Amino acid sequence: MMYGEELHVLNSAVGDAALPAAIALEATVNTIVYARTLEVPGMVVYWGYRCYVTFSYATLTAQGILGLRRKSRVIKTAVLGNAGGTLYAVGDRMSVTQTGASGGILEVTAAPGGIVTTVKIITPGVNYTAASNLATVALNGTGTAFTVTISDIIEMGTMNLLDGAIAGKLYMKRVSNAITDDVSPTSKPPASYNAGEKIEIYIQTAGTGGQNIAGDFKPMIICQNRGENLAAQGLWVEAA
Repeated sequence: MMYGEELHVLNSAVGDAALPAAIALEATVNTIVYARTLEVPGMVVYWGYRCYVTFSYATLTAQGILGLRRKSRVIKTAVLGNAGGTLYAVGDRMSVTQTGASGGILEVTAAPGGIVTTVKIITPGVNYTAASNLATVALNGTGTAFTVTISDIIEMGTMNLLDGAIAGKLYMKRVSNAITDDVSPTSKPPASYNAGEKIEIYIQTAGTGGQNIAGDFKPMIICQNRGENLAAQGLWVEAA
């Protein structure tokens, strides 16, 4: 496969891109301003926004900040949910139950009095998404009723929505963080994602500007596809 760059921008007619209209500078925290499921493995090389209405904070009281994140659809973190269960021992293993997901296995690393306090991820599974208090099924031992809170999210960077950003200009940032669990061909590119994962840009901190705030923007990412084999992609299945 040849390498090439792709420009992804908001477009309501293409895929599952979200919010085709320009986004207000003062958008509320946790608003997702860009969401795209990426069908081929690759990496985000640059991300940023095009300013459509010049940014103006009357009095800058809180800097607007964008966040870039990867939803990996595998278990990346696992912590105690709302029940530590009973009769567990260190080394016991359990599978994580979530509709549409499979293969996630945890191992108990601390269980004072048989009640689980910490676990580690043995296999991350496939199709998992962030959720709280998921049930588990014991694979050995006599433990029961442990619940777990998981996340599949990997944070990839932040970007300020700068006061005075000028309409018509593009404000871009290079993504430089390497993903340590990447299985792509050596050497690993920066900020890699696998096929079927989702990339999101969201409002991490809402901008506020005293008595008045103005400005509109549209986010974008520039991706570079990468060569990959089917065996290394959990969500790719070779068709007959």
